[in-house]
Amino acid sequence: MNLPVPMQNAVKSHVNIPTPSPRPDQRIRTEVVQNEARVAGIEKALVIDDHLPTSEFIGEVLRACEIETYNTSDSKLAEARLRHEKFDVVFVDAKMPPPDGLELARRIRASGPNKRATIVMVTGEQGSHFMQRVFEAGVNFVVLKPVDRQ
Repeated sequence: MNLPVPMQNAVKSHVNIPTPSPRPDQRIRTEVVQNEARVAGIEKALVIDDHLPTSEFIGEVLRACEIETYNTSDSKLAEARLRHEKFDVVFVDAKMPPPDGLELARRIRASGPNKRATIVMVTGEQGSHFMQRVFEAGVNFVVLKPVDRQ
């Protein structure tokens, strides 16, 4: 039977207790979680939206997935950049000062290094006629506004 030993005259000292290194299975789990945050085949994105909160939110989500992300509110500057730089995915607001999102999508598809990039249209419009025009312009996906952080 072990009884507690009184510690009346004990000297307090700092003791370094070694922390065990993670087990191999713990390291693997950590790597899996980190890899799940990445999106396969998407390394670089351009977000074009003149509504700053939406643009920032989409950028945050993409960066959390370890995607190199560039944001702009100017569709003319974006168009110039798209002519010279390749992106895996382009998020574009439907309604912006010219060129608007539909026209920009058409121009992206027409030629240049982003001809095959994934295009995601961000819009508040939901009518079937509008959606038909969106997909005819070469858009792959539609995200409806308002984009809710929840």
